Amino acid sequence: MRPAPTPGGDLFALSADETANGMARFDFVRRDIETTHLSDSVGFILAPRPEAVGNGKPYDLLCGCPPPGASNPSPCNDCPGQPNTAGVSLWDPAAPEKIAAQAIYYDVDNGGQLATALEYQRQYFNKSGEWKPILRVAFGAQGTTTFGFDATDQLDVGYATAKALNARYADTRKVCPDGRAAYFCSGVVIRVTGWGTGFKSWNPSPGSVAANGVSFSYIRADTFVERLFWHGNDAGVIHREFAAPIAHPLEMRCIYTRDVGSTPPDRCYQMTSVLCGEMNIHTAQALVSYLLTTGRLCAFDPSPIPFYVSFEARPLLPQEYKHAWNEAIIAIWPQDIPEQIGIEAFFYMNDDASGTQYVQRDYLSTTGRFMPIVKVDLNATDGQIFTYDLAAQSFAQSGASALPPVPMSPKDIPQ
Repeated sequence: MRPAPTPGGDLFALSADETANGMARFDFVRRDIETTHLSDSVGFILAPRPEAVGNGKPYDLLCGCPPPGASNPSPCNDCPGQPNTAGVSLWDPAAPEKIAAQAIYYDVDNGGQLATALEYQRQYFNKSGEWKPILRVAFGAQGTTTFGFDATDQLDVGYATAKALNARYADTRKVCPDGRAAYFCSGVVIRVTGWGTGFKSWNPSPGSVAANGVSFSYIRADTFVERLFWHGNDAGVIHREFAAPIAHPLEMRCIYTRDVGSTPPDRCYQMTSVLCGEMNIHTAQALVSYLLTTGRLCAFDPSPIPFYVSFEARPLLPQEYKHAWNEAIIAIWPQDIPEQIGIEAFFYMNDDASGTQYVQRDYLSTTGRFMPIVKVDLNATDGQIFTYDLAAQSFAQSGASALPPVPMSPKDIPQ
């Protein structure tokens, strides 16, 4: 294992001493060597020599011995003055694809190191076109050090996320295979949240708490949602389908066929005192008739058929009542549980990712976990409503790139 020579610098850089001596140093870590930490909590792991040779990336072992008392020790040369280290032949730092790196690691007992590991993973990919996995390492006494892999620690998880979102967007089934409403298995539940240094974008806002619900939109190919409530460098959140196993499942309370600008005391009863079904409104045509007669809209309950009717009615609305998005109301969840509510991604629109990047960094700083950001283009003609850009991901925890972007206008922050 080789700790990064300079925190935040080139992971594969060689020191002046190494270059002068013709040898690069690694720490030798295994169960019978007491290792509680390394000199830096992020670095890379060198592949075993047979694997390196097989991959066309051979290197020479110049020094390094098994620990005293090890079984079947081979003839070796200790690295001068540095026990439990290995010295290998040099490489060209400008050609990382030729280095026998097996993985990038970060020490889970040192907070904030995933951000650095992600930056190294992106650097390696940009230079080599290859992905190197990020591994977690938990150093422990008496041979208890462990290594682990988590797919959500990897930058390329964003490509799979965008693919899954596009698939759900294209899925227009009326009812899920298990008989539950469509939002359990298809479509995308999405909310523009805004961002700010004084609140967390994944929490219910004070306005939502007062209104007994959080306003989202439900989008898919047949909901005719053309845009969202978006201003400048806004930010937004996308949640998993409701059938996904999460610690704190969300509850769909009701849905309006169009945005009604719902407010306290209860978003589901903005214009009527009961839901549509209680007024015998069960079809799209019945809703339109009621709207034309009264000028009001009721909300549909979230059971399978009423939920589907809510967006079946959208193209039937008279022109003067049409609206670019619908409004789905989700029950309030507890504050400050971002890892428990099924967040799938953060999103941006109109090519300005700065606000969403701030939320992404805030999430990483708060939870220690990476959450991808995706671009949303509701007018895409190729079916790629959701796209993932490696360059748009932001995880710097210090320096200029970690500072908040130009503040949002308070009036543009959704409630």
